[in-house]
Amino acid sequence: MEKESVVERLIEAGYTTNFTLDKDCLYCSNTCNTYMLTSFDVDQETGFTEDGVIKKIRAVSSQEYGIKGYYLF
Repeated sequence: MEKESVVERLIEAGYTTNFTLDKDCLYCSNTCNTYMLTSFDVDQETGFTEDGVIKKIRAVSSQEYGIKGYYLF
């Protein structure tokens, strides 16, 4: 499965925020906000292939912040 199709499925499921993992935080470049990683639950983890390399994407949600999104790791 390719990254674009994984992201598309996550967005359709409500995981609309594209985060960047930065140490123990998640950063959202659209809002310039940083969130503590410990405030999020991992709802799903999916592997995909990019340029022949297997990578993973996590779907996360936070009741504290009322936000759902995803990040690569």
